[in-house]
Amino acid sequence: MVQNRWFIGVALPKELSEAISQVQRELINEDTMQKPLVPHITIIHPNPLMELSPLYFAPLAKKLTDPLLPCDIQLQSIGLLHSNVVYISVVSKQLQAIYDELVAALPHHIQAQYFVGKEFIAHVTIAQTRGRNSFDTAFVESVKKLIEPLLPTTFTVTNLTRFEWRASRNYIVKDL
Repeated sequence: MVQNRWFIGVALPKELSEAISQVQRELINEDTMQKPLVPHITIIHPNPLMELSPLYFAPLAKKLTDPLLPCDIQLQSIGLLHSNVVYISVVSKQLQAIYDELVAALPHHIQAQYFVGKEFIAHVTIAQTRGRNSFDTAFVESVKKLIEPLLPTTFTVTNLTRFEWRASRNYIVKDL
């Protein structure tokens, strides 16, 4: 088994990413929350890709998804997932098609283990708790107050991104 830790996603435009990162720095308490990653949209998570070398799958993913680009994306509103993830919802029919194409290209045993019956919920994570902690309403409202002036916002993606992990919560960003 290869055991690479990498994933495929969408990098946000620089100014938008910096604005969201600033909000994260203001709100995140690393004692109770995970250290935030650079704001992004994950398309294929690292766990399904651990068996696949990026040297093999990244070029295949690029070949399959390039015809589906450019892709329009709208960041729409603040949401709460499982009471422990605060996120910005993403609206993009094209992104769903990209996700579907990439999942279909994965080996069948990986599809069966990670994707059967699971809905793709495109989002940008703002904050995530550690362990089984939950966010209270006051925290979610403080996120809304700081993020909603940035929303809704639309941008166009011309290429997907490969995120390669170097250490825990630390990765490098490359074009796919």
